[in-house]
Amino acid sequence: MSGESVLLTPVIPGKGGFGLRMRAGLLCRTLARLGSVHVVVVPVFGSLGDEAGENMPGDDMTIVDMEDAVTSVAALVDEAERVIVMREYLAGFLETVLNKEQRPLCVLDVDDIESSTRRQFGHWAAAARYEALERRYLPQFDRVLVCSDDDARELGERFGVSPLVAPNAVDIPTKTGSVPPRWDLVFVANLSYPPNVEAARWVCTDVLPRLDGASAALVGLNPAPEVLALGGRDVFVSGTVPDMAPYYAASRVVIVPLHAGGGTSIKVLEAFAHRRPVVATTIGTRGIPVQHGEHLLVADDASSFAAACQQLLDDAERGERLADAAFQLVHERFTTDQISASLADVLSRSGR
Repeated sequence: MSGESVLLTPVIPGKGGFGLRMRAGLLCRTLARLGSVHVVVVPVFGSLGDEAGENMPGDDMTIVDMEDAVTSVAALVDEAERVIVMREYLAGFLETVLNKEQRPLCVLDVDDIESSTRRQFGHWAAAARYEALERRYLPQFDRVLVCSDDDARELGERFGVSPLVAPNAVDIPTKTGSVPPRWDLVFVANLSYPPNVEAARWVCTDVLPRLDGASAALVGLNPAPEVLALGGRDVFVSGTVPDMAPYYAASRVVIVPLHAGGGTSIKVLEAFAHRRPVVATTIGTRGIPVQHGEHLLVADDASSFAAACQQLLDDAERGERLADAAFQLVHERFTTDQISASLADVLSRSGR
């Protein structure tokens, strides 16, 4: 076999943008430490559209046609040394490869346990379909990656596998320009993803009215019609933006108001890297080793969430202390360079 690695992904890997794209970027950089990388994009969600954030540079990339994806993927990975497949819904495109006695090291990245996430939404039929995929494919892979210890325990208990924890990670910004605050709160997210749509609605209808005169920015990717409708005098809604940094810099507090979702919220880590004080729900901090009152403030109901935001709006020094501690946490444990180096070391020593 050659030293080439293949990353099979539903999105184009990027250094920024939304969570799945940044996760693909992390895995791409991991494989680049081991040799050449061929990125194979299977656009299961339809058109790739305008991707927010910078693409990974210098990658050999193939975007396959859905109609012959199984055949195309098999041909593209046949001579590879290792292949990482993102999410269980892409595992079937590797079916013929998994059935071979002589095959690459096959790694499945499950940064979001889809069956559990769908149950949170009450999407029972979809949850059952995803669980069937998980039950079928997880045991067939040589390695399974997850982004938190909680997810590792869950998959171990449910499917008898022993996942490796590869946390989400972010780049530390090289420049953090200082600009006058334009908004009190900022929520950065893929604004077409149902949990984020619901979070945006909750902020605007339940939290902001409790903050006298506060303004908010809803910033990210492809805002859904329900999110666009929230825009007004005190609420700014962006379209897809190429760079989140100016929005972090122009806001006083970053909020992560999630009440459903899986994996870990990469936007918490990103806000930490930009040295912004954060208020989040418990779900928003899932899988990240943070302490309320040390790295951020945590609140789950609208009244408590608004009160936490008000505390940081009224006490900039406290916000700076939280932001400094949170930045230190990311700098020490969750940079892309650290996580990609650690994972690359594990994969380089992983035989079948």
